[in-house]
Amino acid sequence: MRSWLLAILLLCGGSYAGAAQDYMNPTYGYSVQVPDGVRMLQPASPLPNHGITVELGGRRNISIDGSYDAAFFGSAMAALRQTLSYEHWAGKPFVRATRLAGLPAARAERGHNGRRQVRIAAYRTRGAEIAVFYEIDLDTDTTHAARDEAVFNSILRSFTLHPMPR
Repeated sequence: MRSWLLAILLLCGGSYAGAAQDYMNPTYGYSVQVPDGVRMLQPASPLPNHGITVELGGRRNISIDGSYDAAFFGSAMAALRQTLSYEHWAGKPFVRATRLAGLPAARAERGHNGRRQVRIAAYRTRGAEIAVFYEIDLDTDTTHAARDEAVFNSILRSFTLHPMPR
């Protein structure tokens, strides 16, 4: 997850819960089920509500984000490649096409300096309305990768689309 977003959540009084719960984002039309045993951080008002961060412990987390395609990426693969270039992922990630909740998506994975990172970007077209892209990121260490990827995969399976406001 973007470390600046986690810092904002913590500094601005973002909320969290210790038990499993659903997170619903009506603005970007999605929900996820957050499993037991992890902290869910959500930005406090007046910050915009794009998504949440799931703290896995230490510097390990999962972020879930929805955004309008203001940059007009046009596809999940283009959105993924562009966001990776913004963050300068060291080392070449393995990138492939996939799907998320029936949407076209792209997945990037890499291991570097004892870290394991996975990012899924999905693209939702809306006719004449501006498209939405979703990003779900896992940032963990290699020691906890198997356990944290199980949580990540659980969140991916629970990702559900909902109607969006016009």
